[in-house]
Amino acid sequence: MLYRCDKEQLIIKETTLSGKLLQDTAYGLMKRTNTSSCHVRLRSDSSATGKAFAMLHGLKGITSGYCNLVLD
Repeated sequence: MLYRCDKEQLIIKETTLSGKLLQDTAYGLMKRTNTSSCHVRLRSDSSATGKAFAMLHGLKGITSGYCNLVLD
């Protein structure tokens, strides 16, 4: 998971987690970083517009993930 804190907000830029595990992890990080809100950048679908990026979420057969450095 690649994240940063900006004032009172936790910003999750990249993750290999999904569903309840992502939710639980985000809540834990919010508590640890003393932030009051969270923004999760999720993968886009084919109908979405804007900046393209790749992200894997809970795909079966993936045994390890990797987070790419994002400079935006």
